Amino acid sequence: MGNHRCPEDEKEVLRNVNGMPTRITKYKYSGDKDNDLFEIKIKNMSYSTSNQKNTYLMIDNEKYGHIISPKTGFPSQNKQVGVITKSAFFGDIISTGLYNQTPEGFYKIMERLSCEMEISGFLIDKFGKIHYFNMEKYF
Repeated sequence: MGNHRCPEDEKEVLRNVNGMPTRITKYKYSGDKDNDLFEIKIKNMSYSTSNQKNTYLMIDNEKYGHIISPKTGFPSQNKQVGVITKSAFFGDIISTGLYNQTPEGFYKIMERLSCEMEISGFLIDKFGKIHYFNMEKYF
């Protein structure tokens, strides 16, 4: 089986600025169910997410998430938002609220929220680019 590739063959071990290993399969999220995006290590915290993996609408061959923006009345094309907070209740509200944000809006809101609570998170935009906020300590 010379051409057989194990899933581990595609994984790279990257290190963050503190030298902590971050396991990422690809630099962009592909939506592949067997593709590990990254691993986080949390203790006494809650992880909440909103995404379009299983709940989306196809319009002209484009996927749109199920979360509707109250500002525009349209769904977002973002792929996923994940937040780490102490409260699962607030984390769920925040991840849903951030789902329709642009990367700039995501950073601005996360910065404001970080003045009020301990919060970290990421946004995967419609292009698959990952935007991190204060996630280094969880890798």
